[in-house]
Amino acid sequence: MTFEEARAIIEFEASEGIAYTSRHGVYPIRARVEEILEALRTIHRALKGQTVIDRKLAASLFVISDQVQGNMGGALERGIPISEEFSTLSFFEIDDLILAIFEDWDEAN
Repeated sequence: MTFEEARAIIEFEASEGIAYTSRHGVYPIRARVEEILEALRTIHRALKGQTVIDRKLAASLFVISDQVQGNMGGALERGIPISEEFSTLSFFEIDDLILAIFEDWDEAN
């Protein structure tokens, strides 16, 4: 996957994908999560060591992390189940990679 392909996936997920659908309790299947994770890994590798991140990309990463976490938290507080295929583990994998990009970690955990 190229950086531009990865960026397009993340920008889509921030506007029409997971950040939007999770408001309605709809989460991606595992295959889509794997695609999101690969996009994040690609971005992480491409930006490693850089001191700045493009504003639109940074906003997209933030929106995914913030919105999905808030939407999942709200669902769980109201007793709305999260699909087993997505699970909180999938969110933590996504969020960990986003943190790795922002913090410029050597490796994502």
